[in-house]
Amino acid sequence: MVIFEDVFIPWEQVYLYGEYESAGIWCVTSAITTAIPTGVQGGVGDILIGRGATAADYNGLPNVSHINNKLAEMLKVTEAIYGCSIALRWKPHRLRRGFTIVDPVLSNTSKLYEGKELAEVIRMMIEIAAVWWQMFPSDKDFANPRSDHC
Repeated sequence: MVIFEDVFIPWEQVYLYGEYESAGIWCVTSAITTAIPTGVQGGVGDILIGRGATAADYNGLPNVSHINNKLAEMLKVTEAIYGCSIALRWKPHRLRRGFTIVDPVLSNTSKLYEGKELAEVIRMMIEIAAVWWQMFPSDKDFANPRSDHC
């Protein structure tokens, strides 16, 4: 519990103000709002796309169609994650008691994309970079004083 004393809080940020009868429904719906996707995972996806494109470049395969298809698919997923994270805030869901929460369908859709589809983005990045990662020296190579990789 947090008790604020003599602190300005903008009215649009107040969830409940003496409406103790609404506390139950607020607790039930808080599961939706506490796990709100932030769109940060879309940024993680952007980094993975950059790594995949760089690996394709390093491997001399920047214009191979199946690699470009994977990069396009990765972009589609990361933009969907980002778009859902914006849309669920843009389209609030009004409850009977008069307060609003983020749209539960869009919130869950975004969470599904972040969970399952972002794993696919990671898998595609690994497929693109497979040759590069396989040729990269291991920790044992770096630790070996006689290794040429050090």
